[in-house]
This record gives sequence, structure tokens and C-alpha cells, in this order.
Amino acid sequence: MAFGSLMLEGCDIRISGQDVGRGTFSHRHAMLVDQHTENVVVPLNSELDSEGKLELANSALEMLLLRNFILIMFRLSQ
Repeated sequence: MAFGSLMLEGCDIRISGQDVGRGTFSHRHAMLVDQHTENVVVPLNSELDSEGKLELANSALEMLLLRNFILIMFRLSQ
């Protein structure tokens, strides 16, 4: 509700981080992905008649750091 209220007031909202589209807390399912076509829909943007827009920026950075950490630990253990 908070995001929608801000958007109705004309504010743009940007959320960035790992897996923000799927979400885990208050913004769960902020982005929907069609599994067949991979088309992305942000329901608040498509259904809410507002000047403000919600932008979701998924980041793979944390996954790259984790992969590199595991690789380094594996090599050190040999």
C-alpha cells in the first residue's frame, strides 16, 4: 500500500538488490514473469493509474560474490 500511495502522489520508486522482483517481504511478487514468454509485468505499473512508476532492478552481484567465495574456498582446500 505504501508504494501505491507514493506512486499516486507522483513519486517514482526504485528498489534494487538481489531478487527484488520476486521479493521476500512486503514487496513479494512485485514483478510477475510469464514462464513461457519471459514477459515481465509490474502490476503496480500496469494496474495503478498514477504518474509515479515502480522500477525493480535485480542485481546478480551477490551471487557472483558467493560463487567466487565458494571457488576460492574449494581451491584452498585442495
